[in-house]
Amino acid sequence: MKEKSLKLLTILKYLPILFFSTAVDNDFYFLYKYGEYIILNKSFPHNDFLTVNNPPIVLQQWLFGILSYFLYEIFGKIGIIIAQDIFAVLIIFSLYKLLYLITNKEITANCLSFLFSLPFVFFCTFRPLLVDILLGILMIYVILLYKKKNNSKVIFLLPIFSLLESNLHSSFLIFFFLIPIAFLMDFKEKHFDFKLFVNLPLMALFSLINPYGLEAVLYLKNSSSKYSTYIAEMNRSNILNIGGQIALICIILLIFSNKTKEKKSFPLILIFLGTFCLTIFAVKCTPFLIISTLLLIAENIKNLDDVKILKKFFGVYEIYIPIICIIILIFGLKNFSGIIEKEDFSFKKAVDYLEEIAPNSTLYTTFYTGNYSEFKGFICYSDARMETHLKKKNGVENSFEDNIELAEGIINYKEFLKENSFNYYLFDKAENSIFAKDVLENLEYEIIYEDDNAIIIKLL
Repeated sequence: MKEKSLKLLTILKYLPILFFSTAVDNDFYFLYKYGEYIILNKSFPHNDFLTVNNPPIVLQQWLFGILSYFLYEIFGKIGIIIAQDIFAVLIIFSLYKLLYLITNKEITANCLSFLFSLPFVFFCTFRPLLVDILLGILMIYVILLYKKKNNSKVIFLLPIFSLLESNLHSSFLIFFFLIPIAFLMDFKEKHFDFKLFVNLPLMALFSLINPYGLEAVLYLKNSSSKYSTYIAEMNRSNILNIGGQIALICIILLIFSNKTKEKKSFPLILIFLGTFCLTIFAVKCTPFLIISTLLLIAENIKNLDDVKILKKFFGVYEIYIPIICIIILIFGLKNFSGIIEKEDFSFKKAVDYLEEIAPNSTLYTTFYTGNYSEFKGFICYSDARMETHLKKKNGVENSFEDNIELAEGIINYKEFLKENSFNYYLFDKAENSIFAKDVLENLEYEIIYEDDNAIIIKLL
């Protein structure tokens, strides 16, 4: 019965993937345009080609953009969703291998991997964060493999990871440097780990191998805003949001699993503390906290009997594991079946209509409406790339903050329209913008398109 349960557990940890989002993430649309530009022009842009103000730009996600472009061109939307799920499988499998390396027990590693895949449902969409998570797991795995198995060859994969990160996303590059530094601070070791230390300058050197050099490495410089918390994933974690709730659960799980008197891994404690701080500052870092928590739990329970682990997780596991598998399959397949029909945005029909009658026009857009509009070929006012549209970073325009202040009535709509003019204006009704209200109540315009969700107008 234990062998049958192990086989089901091996499958069970992947089944929550069926509940992952079947809508294309908003960021995909500008990533696609990045890839399209690079492939068609055979060059890397240094000014933004998607918005009217053309601020200086660093495409730190250029390689992920090319991946997005080819996936969509060849397979369409379903290719994006399947690629998202393939990344998820790779992440869960890599985490399983890492947990197995710590515990040397398949059942324990499978149970903990399943524990990760459940909350991962809320964070897994096709975007570069998936690459960050996968590379972070692989980096810890390589260092632990080097430490535990005395495999000195694998340690020189670390510079390759920094090279990949600097070309696929770059946002978590600094965190990647902190991982080997945490292991260098392992005071239980009698000798200084020179081989691991040598990798730090190599990682720095390899991270500079990208089309934008040092600019991509320092991408996060001046990338914060007083309105950063208007973006859900950039909110600070608290007990009222998912980041804070998961952080609390992680602490509780660590307390309950900490029943052994063995010395804990100091590097893993440091990584946990680092990911905990990251999660407090930004909800999007929560998957890293979950992973670091599971690594410490694995250390705590690695000497427990496998059957005890199964009973702690599933009770009468011979009955409940098959039942859980069946329930997840039934409801998960129902969710996944909506992959083609599901509308991704409330304003999609409005933008699609405008594309038919006035392609390639200039269009007033916001943080939420800009990405898909750019994907359809419009030259937009703003989009979801906060860092690109901060004046302290680009030196030209400040449309991210200006849009928020327009929506809240801080900037007068007449002053804005004196300095900015567009062929058309797209207003998503759900945004409840004061700017939209002022324009629609006080100015003369022609309605180009309107439904329950959005309105497109042309000022007269």
